[in-house]
Amino acid sequence: MFVNDILLNRHKIFLFRLAKISACCIILSSCTALKLSNEPIFIESFDSRQEFLDKLDSWEFRSRIAIKVGEEGFNGKLHWIQTSNKSYLTLNGPIGFGALKIKSNGVIVSLTDINGNKSVLENPETDIFNIYGWHIPINSFQYWILGIPNPSAKKEFTVDENGLMSWLQQGNWEINISRYRKFSGQKMPYILKMSNSDTDINIIIDKWMFN
Repeated sequence: MFVNDILLNRHKIFLFRLAKISACCIILSSCTALKLSNEPIFIESFDSRQEFLDKLDSWEFRSRIAIKVGEEGFNGKLHWIQTSNKSYLTLNGPIGFGALKIKSNGVIVSLTDINGNKSVLENPETDIFNIYGWHIPINSFQYWILGIPNPSAKKEFTVDENGLMSWLQQGNWEINISRYRKFSGQKMPYILKMSNSDTDINIIIDKWMFN
């Protein structure tokens, strides 16, 4: 009887420990799944990649940017935050230039200049050119920077042997992505150039973040 009691107690202890281990495994696996769901997974097919990135809801990046028009231009920092269809762009130029901020909800685009003055841009690309003398493709930028075309406009593009877009012609802009780099397990654009008839925009992305 005594032996049976000991065996029974040991069996209960074993089952209790097994239940604890199982619970820990479930919690850890849930945390892992939760973490991975916030980061792009590596996708080899361009079509699958385009579909995945187009549906990506929340992301941001920090980069260095150089804008040149003819013989004139400047270098600065670009911080872009995308949340669903809302874009928040902050462009910091050289010392003394201040910060230029642009916000878009997919319908209305507003500009806050370096002096803090706010205005609504009826035609963002044209209005910015009229004010500052250079173009920036606000409406398509959020797609091109991800390495995919704007799905709502005609395009011509090439894909490299790794299934990554390397060149794009869309509207009056030409986009060249010369290098990709892994961020959070996914190859994302690292060095790219956007050009139209008068403006060259060179970008080096230092950090991608997926929320």
